[in-house]
Amino acid sequence: MEDRQRPLLIRPIKQEKQLSEITKSKILFDRWRFYRILAALVGSFSIVPGIIDYEFRYDPSRVLECVQNDNFTMMPRILMLIFSYTAILLLIPYRISYLEWRTHKPRTYSELPAQKKIPLLEVIQNRKKPELWEYFGGDTVPSIILYQILPYPGLELTLTSTHYDGYKEQVVCYYLAEVLYVISFMRVIVLALAIFYFGKYSNPVSLRQCEKFGVTSGIGFSFKCYLNERPMFMVICFLLLPCVIVFGIAVHVFERPLHREGQDYDYFYNCMWNVFITMATVGYGDQYPLTVGGRVSLALSAFAGGIVLSMTFVAIGSYLNLSSDQMAVLNEVDLKFAAAKAINECYKFSCKEKKCYWDFVSLRKKINEFKDIRFQGAGDEREVTPESLEERIRHLNEKIGELRQSSYSLQSKIIKLG
Repeated sequence: MEDRQRPLLIRPIKQEKQLSEITKSKILFDRWRFYRILAALVGSFSIVPGIIDYEFRYDPSRVLECVQNDNFTMMPRILMLIFSYTAILLLIPYRISYLEWRTHKPRTYSELPAQKKIPLLEVIQNRKKPELWEYFGGDTVPSIILYQILPYPGLELTLTSTHYDGYKEQVVCYYLAEVLYVISFMRVIVLALAIFYFGKYSNPVSLRQCEKFGVTSGIGFSFKCYLNERPMFMVICFLLLPCVIVFGIAVHVFERPLHREGQDYDYFYNCMWNVFITMATVGYGDQYPLTVGGRVSLALSAFAGGIVLSMTFVAIGSYLNLSSDQMAVLNEVDLKFAAAKAINECYKFSCKEKKCYWDFVSLRKKINEFKDIRFQGAGDEREVTPESLEERIRHLNEKIGELRQSSYSLQSKIIKLG
């Protein structure tokens, strides 16, 4: 007997479901935003080893001359170098993903048409292969330059600056690494710009609405929206505090080698206080810089303080403005008080003309009579509440039931007569 061959069980091959063009666009959009914020975070985190290197390498006995603690290791500078160039490398996938998203975006129009008519030439330009210079567009080149400004390992070059303390000329010496350390704090600007690409004002839905109304989407639009939504939070957290800290560090570095009597710039909080009173345009005069770097830092902080103060006043003004509902309540309350005052003045005038005494009982009686006349014929409409509406509906249902019974009885009588 021949062996029966069993048929092979062939599993049907499941075809992978292809992603829609909108889904692909969303993936590319999230990808370039991820690389952007990651590069900004890594580049800004490199400031931490820079702070450690400066504070531990600084010699407390230093006065005007360049003296440092040479026994401290170069490891913080090496870490800062690694983080900085890692951030530069992360800019490569960021630009590639961004240009892929931009060239892919016109494909989504077949599934989700654009909010407005887009010229054919613009669609063709967006679908073209990016040029080489486009990979360095946006803030890529400034970010690369900024990430390369750092105190490199083994950098021992010195700089001198001349200033006058009264009529006495002084020459102060700085290490070039200290100046580069101060400039490296500008990386927080790149981090702040990257943060504004996240949130409800920078997602694909917001981009479509901007496209609908012809508004240029980007960091500026997102910042304005958040400033309008949370004014005080934005002014304090994104403007005031970063300016006080960054300019305070700059003053701390430039004024510290002087060791002036009564001007303790070794204490960092004194530097922050000096920057704060300068930004507030107060200037008590208890502390003042002498070095060129310190004066330039405080001059820039005064300029930033003018911007912060003006935005603070605008934020407070917008917070104190009444909304439309609050304004309606205010007008209604003012109208009530004005009506009461008018009635009071009219009654005083009437009493004066009639040469009679005040009679508040009769006045109250007349006011109640006026209310009765005003609401006469209004019925239940003068106080419309859920309970009154429920009572009226119940009453109408009873009337409808009575009418139905009457119609049924009439129909039965007609049938009997027929």
